[in-house]
Amino acid sequence: FIKPVLEKDGKDVKATSLSNNTVSRRIDEMIEDMNIHLVEKLKTKTFSVQMDESTLRVNEAVL
Repeated sequence: FIKPVLEKDGKDVKATSLSNNTVSRRIDEMIEDMNIHLVEKLKTKTFSVQMDESTLRVNEAVL
């Protein structure tokens, strides 16, 4: 029972492409997915941002 399972998993691992481009692409896809989820969470949450104003020497206001 154990041997067929291990053989199948071993074949799956060998068939998995681990080229530099594949790994890089998968990482980029994960990052994009995380960014999408983060933006969606931020859109549905209420939060406040505290800002402070100061003035530069040339009388320009900076937030």
